[in-house]
Amino acid sequence: MILETFREYVLHPGQADAAALSTRQREARALAEAEAQRIMRQRPLGQWLPLRWWCFQLMLKQTQRMTPLRENPKYELLRVSLQQRRLWLILGRRWTEAGLLGRPDDVFFLLMSELIQLARRSDDPVIAGQMRSRAERRRLQYAEWSAQPPPMLRDRNGARIDRPSVPVPPGASLTGIGASPGRATGRVRVARSPAEGRQLQAGEVLVARFTDPGWTPIFPLAAAVVTEIGGVLSHGAVVAREFGIPAVVNAAGATERLSTGQLVEVDGETGEIELLEDEDE
Repeated sequence: MILETFREYVLHPGQADAAALSTRQREARALAEAEAQRIMRQRPLGQWLPLRWWCFQLMLKQTQRMTPLRENPKYELLRVSLQQRRLWLILGRRWTEAGLLGRPDDVFFLLMSELIQLARRSDDPVIAGQMRSRAERRRLQYAEWSAQPPPMLRDRNGARIDRPSVPVPPGASLTGIGASPGRATGRVRVARSPAEGRQLQAGEVLVARFTDPGWTPIFPLAAAVVTEIGGVLSHGAVVAREFGIPAVVNAAGATERLSTGQLVEVDGETGEIELLEDEDE
């Protein structure tokens, strides 16, 4: 992924000009700080006792210092989870060799309470048979669900809870929450996973259900970002603002109502995505 993304950077230097982006962001930040100071000084006694401005500057510096650390908790959680996964696989291999499970990774298809029960009653063939059966049944269910577009929700029995999704006709618009200001026009690239996201070409509009840090390297190539879920503090919104890319989040059904190749205009202020042209026109 890194090599593919780097290739796009090299082929489209203007699309991902880090120096120009940094300059624009510094200028925008300076203007925003000046405007905040002006507003605060207009308040009663603001000119002579700028206490609010001093507090604002203190919080601003603290935020700038702490923001780069925001991904650290997730990194540590994933690092610990990896160690736990390795331990579970060791246990799964031992149980498979003992005939308690059918496959080592069956441990990932059992609940924690079931794993504890299996560990405490490993000498009971009935319990072992029940766990093997449950793991196999859930594995089949997982395979079935993996072959389907994931629904937004499922009920307590696993049944899909879907909202009707109607394609967007040319000239119509899809609405979400404007999360990063600006307007951009480009062809849609629908991606349901980071692997599909690697196909993004410079200047296209990335449309995804959601994004996480694994998507970040492709953001500078996007003309705009649209996600189905999330708010103004979601990953896609925050990273889009960092890169100065228009973004709309919480656009329900965007990955189904929009198709790769369609020409759209994204307004990161109003949250509107207007379909200008279908992919076959």
